Amino acid sequence: MRLALANFIVTFCQLANASPMDLLFAIQDDVLKQKEQEAVNYFSHVQELREFIMTTRPARDVVATLKVRCISAERLNGCRGNRVTGIDSMGCVGWERRVRELRDIVAITVWDDSTAFRQRKIDFRPGAVYVLHQVEYLGFHDGIANGTVRYEVNNAYKIREVSPPLSKLK
Repeated sequence: MRLALANFIVTFCQLANASPMDLLFAIQDDVLKQKEQEAVNYFSHVQELREFIMTTRPARDVVATLKVRCISAERLNGCRGNRVTGIDSMGCVGWERRVRELRDIVAITVWDDSTAFRQRKIDFRPGAVYVLHQVEYLGFHDGIANGTVRYEVNNAYKIREVSPPLSKLK
């Protein structure tokens, strides 16, 4: 694998008239920029995410980390992903009532892992709190904040459940 990457870098550098070290530095800078954005763009409240999208109008390559409470999840047509609807992660009491307010909802498309031979999808449970890293394509659709993220079977850090579903009070 490393040999193939090294050969690719040398070939690419020859075509682009750049040195292999310049290419490696460029890749390193891009990775560091992405990590910095992910650390800065951390949202646990949907209203903060909405304000970020409205004020910055993020480009496609801007990533964010979201911490949301799942209120519903459904399989997309074609079975290639899930549509997860979430609210503020801190909303504990009466979280089911808050579904009616569009400004408190975020819709995340979680695409299945296309490279894995094992389980290619993740099952979301309503009421549980999830942290989703590297959410891209942030914007609005029909007044609802949305974004996309790709599920990776081998990366347990990217999408993870941090709190189990709340039991309903009787």
